Amino acid sequence: YASFTKRYASFVKKGMNYLITIFVFAFLVTVIYQIAYGFPLLLKIKENKRKRLWKERQKRKEENESKIKNLDLKLRGRGEIEAYLSLNRFNLPEDAKWKSLLPDMIKDLLVIGWTTEMPLYVKYKYGSYEFHISTTQQDTINKAIPIFNKYLDLYAKMD
Repeated sequence: YASFTKRYASFVKKGMNYLITIFVFAFLVTVIYQIAYGFPLLLKIKENKRKRLWKERQKRKEENESKIKNLDLKLRGRGEIEAYLSLNRFNLPEDAKWKSLLPDMIKDLLVIGWTTEMPLYVKYKYGSYEFHISTTQQDTINKAIPIFNKYLDLYAKMD
């Protein structure tokens, strides 16, 4: 019985060594493949994450746009400007300095005839912001440009 146990233990030990060798070999083959082909597994994981985040962002953006449509067009209600700014975070700058400037800018835009039906967009280009209004009313756009420039100048002076 003792010799059988020794042989069995020896067999198990050899088997474990073979198993470990196989796992190490498989791991090395996988690593070499990933290096040789530019880490396709990691790229696929990143791509799936990026797609998932984009879908979530688009869904939130659509929900926010539907909530914006429920607001008064002239944002006359109490707290509606703040609600508009919080719902429109995808199109407006998220910089902390803009938190104090955006409500005043929205109030100035409302004075010239801007409404929530005219989407407000911001681009960050060449180290500065560019504001745009999407509307067919050229007079509103022309009146908005000096307001945008005024607040861009105020933002630049905050540095």
